Amino acid sequence: MAAAGKHETEVTEKELKKLSGEFDLECIDFVDLSDRGLTSLGAIPLCSSLRVLHLSCNSLTSAAALGQLAQLEELDLSANHITGVDGFETLEALRRLDLPGNEIAQLEALLPLAGLLHLQRLTLQLPGTPLTNPVCSDPAYPTFTRETFPTLVWLDGEKISGPGSEFYIQCRGIDEQLERAADRHKNRPGDENGEPERRGIESLEAPLAHLTLSDERAAEAVSQLLEECGETSHRLQEHITALRKELAVDTLAPPRS
Repeated sequence: MAAAGKHETEVTEKELKKLSGEFDLECIDFVDLSDRGLTSLGAIPLCSSLRVLHLSCNSLTSAAALGQLAQLEELDLSANHITGVDGFETLEALRRLDLPGNEIAQLEALLPLAGLLHLQRLTLQLPGTPLTNPVCSDPAYPTFTRETFPTLVWLDGEKISGPGSEFYIQCRGIDEQLERAADRHKNRPGDENGEPERRGIESLEAPLAHLTLSDERAAEAVSQLLEECGETSHRLQEHITALRKELAVDTLAPPRS
């Protein structure tokens, strides 16, 4: 699909038909309008056959009208100004929802997603990047999301259920122990035999000892993880490229009088 002109506030029916090459909005099943400066959804909700919709790096404050898209399976709203997901309760086919870099502040604002039985991948933050939501800093966030959305396989780039999730759990446990060990020994010099450092290493043996996957299951899990990590890396690179473009445009733009 061709790109729309930059910094339009909304997209019209005519533009969607031209960009997709379709004569009827109902025939369009894929739309990528990332980094277009959109402040309104325009005619997008009229594309009733949409399955994949990319709207990252825009200026949208609400996407409730997308609830009309009953066949939508993948929705990317990263880096907008979304404060909630009202209207999304009707997106019964939705499997993937990307929302990092928005303004969702309350756990209750996520409740419209609770009845989506096919939702497997939900992203509200990308660790190591500025793309997050205020709600992610709520101490109850990890437990709330896992309990409220039991069909999730991936949460914020971490596999929380299914084959391979054991590896993520182990890695998270190791990371937490390393952080605690670093805090304990930050200002404590090691003795001549390096005992504090050695005790820190030995403390990692416990979580590793519980990893009892068979060779066949482990190989299958690793293969699946590599494939899914490659996809995540590609999507993240797209976000970073779009953000860099936006920053470059803002830098070059003349100052407002």
